[in-house]
Amino acid sequence: MKLSFLLLSQIGYSAALSYASVFPSEGINRSTENTAASTFWFESIKRSGTTVYRNVKDLGAKGDGVTDDTAAIQNVIRMSPAAGSVIYFPTGTYLVSSGLKANSYSVFFGDPTNRPVIKASASFSGSVLLTGSVRTSSGLADFFRTVKNLVFDTTAVSPTKRLSLIVWSLSQGSQIQNVLFNMPVGSGGHIGIQSIGTNSPTFLNDLQFNGGAIGLSLSDTQYQLKSMYFNGTTTAIKVEQMLLCTGQGLRFERVTTGVDSTATGTAHFNLIDSSATNTETVFAGAAAAVNTVVLQNVQVDSTVQATVKIGGTVSLTGSVPADQTWLKGNKYAMGATSPEVVSGERIPTTRLASLVNSSGAFVTVVPPTYQDFTTAQVVNVKEHSVAGDGTRDDTAAIQAVITSAAANNQLVFFPYGTYLITDTIKVPKGSRLVGEAWSQLMASGSKFADVKNPRPMIQIGVPGDVGVAQMSDFILGIKSASPGLVLLEINMAGTEPGDVGFFNVHFPLNMGGTITKPRTCSSAANCPSNHISVHMTPSSSVYWENTWVSDAGGTQYSTSNGGGFFVESQGGTWINGVGSGQSPPPEERRYPVRESSYWRVQAMIQAANNNVEHSAMYQVNIHNAKGVFLGVHQSESAYWQVQTQASVLNPGSWSSALFAGEPNFGWCGTSDSACRVGLYQYVTGSSDIHLYSGGFWNFPCASDACQTYATVLGNNTKLFVWGQGVINSKNMVGELSGSTVSPIVTRQANIGSNFNGLVPSIVAAYLRQSS
Repeated sequence: MKLSFLLLSQIGYSAALSYASVFPSEGINRSTENTAASTFWFESIKRSGTTVYRNVKDLGAKGDGVTDDTAAIQNVIRMSPAAGSVIYFPTGTYLVSSGLKANSYSVFFGDPTNRPVIKASASFSGSVLLTGSVRTSSGLADFFRTVKNLVFDTTAVSPTKRLSLIVWSLSQGSQIQNVLFNMPVGSGGHIGIQSIGTNSPTFLNDLQFNGGAIGLSLSDTQYQLKSMYFNGTTTAIKVEQMLLCTGQGLRFERVTTGVDSTATGTAHFNLIDSSATNTETVFAGAAAAVNTVVLQNVQVDSTVQATVKIGGTVSLTGSVPADQTWLKGNKYAMGATSPEVVSGERIPTTRLASLVNSSGAFVTVVPPTYQDFTTAQVVNVKEHSVAGDGTRDDTAAIQAVITSAAANNQLVFFPYGTYLITDTIKVPKGSRLVGEAWSQLMASGSKFADVKNPRPMIQIGVPGDVGVAQMSDFILGIKSASPGLVLLEINMAGTEPGDVGFFNVHFPLNMGGTITKPRTCSSAANCPSNHISVHMTPSSSVYWENTWVSDAGGTQYSTSNGGGFFVESQGGTWINGVGSGQSPPPEERRYPVRESSYWRVQAMIQAANNNVEHSAMYQVNIHNAKGVFLGVHQSESAYWQVQTQASVLNPGSWSSALFAGEPNFGWCGTSDSACRVGLYQYVTGSSDIHLYSGGFWNFPCASDACQTYATVLGNNTKLFVWGQGVINSKNMVGELSGSTVSPIVTRQANIGSNFNGLVPSIVAAYLRQSS
């Protein structure tokens, strides 16, 4: 399939690059013979000491397209560490006759230079090719799984057989990226990716679906779906249940329905920067008022019969240009103090030039694989006096490696491990850092302890720097109370969007020094874990994909970090897939002896894809910023603040050390604990801010009495909110004027329908500060 001028012009050049990286260059790729030798550095780099890397061909799999590799692959999975592993597939075709089941915290990783094929045999038994989750009903306590650079092929299996290529009932920290799903065209039973039960993920990206009955069958709280192509699939996306979803850069070709959102239990869908051809219906929604939809920059041609159908009736035909929004749902226009229910209104919309490409689509980039780097250009830190054992101080050795690698255009590889850092690591221009199965950089020591003298663990550039700095597949964590710590400070901008980028980087903040540490915190006041997780300073321009920021959040683990993302960038910021979840129950937490502090943190955290939650003061703070795109933001309040109406009230431990632009909660009564619950979003003095699919959940409360405000917005221009949902917050939006906050968007005025026993409130558009 050649990338047509239609595709390039309608979804934008950047999105087309994503398609080009994921999709075959000619025709529908149904090849089962991949035999070329690879030079991919990850496959050939030298490894020493304890490793979580498992090459399936080294351990019995043939990958010749003839031998049944089922038992060999499953044996590799079985013998891999349950607390973190990389199951690597070299180029080849791996024939399987029954389903594969992934471990917790596992990475299924293929060679991106010639993606390997996992092919179901004609005699395949079972209903799932790959089960990514370890639970059978709900994935709310199942985190950290990756599948990337692979092809899943079921074309040899009867098209009438009920068969899911991947079952993905997972929550934060999970990712499927650069994967092709080949299914029989006209199939009545094959599904590309299916989620079952109730889950809380945030991000799927850069995928292609050929054939099949359904591409994506989703039963989740929220999602951002980025850069996907559906070709010959009967229903591209079937929303079984979903509170909020953003589909960005979706291409529908030869499908019956692009997005089917007619099911009970679906709420809001944003479809942006997408296109369709030879498609009957692009978006099908339910007639109920609680089902809302926003379309922006959706391009269709004359072969598309309906752009939108609501309740089976055509509501929209033709395209929606980049400078317009088509809306069904509750709208708060300029000056409005109550919602207006609209059923198909076009609204003029502006986007800042620095945020978009030449077609007006928001910029997206392809996550880097560094496949053009040779093995000689990759530096393994453990070969340069770096221990990575969570005990020895690695600060000086890591700094030396990073400085040298940046000067010599080298890639820095951090094998699986925990790297103890006791002072600021300075990351210069030209740096590219890659982890393995979420390598952890862990802050510790007195230099991060002074609340009045904040200090970053990782500092990306200095103000005025322009260049490349990227991190992939890391956890940034904390060993002990560090109230003066900023985990990541970003000062650098890139020449192109994505030059400064963070991909699959997460921030669990419940202090993973010892097995017993979380249980020693009698209150949040005694455990101020860190001040800010990520600070994007005014000189920065940053691209994010799939991030989870979370404190422990529950009353049993009462650590308290001040803020999640603090955004002051003036140069353009793209945040994709931010989400949150809840802690696994104690019986699900794993405490491996080897590198136990690292994996205990991962098993116990609550918050990936961009997920920012449980921080004490705010989850996302956008202050005096210009040009911010946020694709999905899922958050939960800090449980200790709302379960017991905490005695430690915001701004708490940081009252004497607030950054300019951080909330002081001066609009609240001194003892008003509900008003002083941390904000999901705090946006002040900013312009050209685009916030999509904000899902803000307060699950511990039985009513909205324990949280007064979900978000506070004030003194902004060209601020657009497209889809906000809350559970158990009295006011969805409070507006800041001077030192006073007024309730404007209330939960009660926008109440929706039952969702798994909970009743969310949904606003499709908040435009009161959009001028």
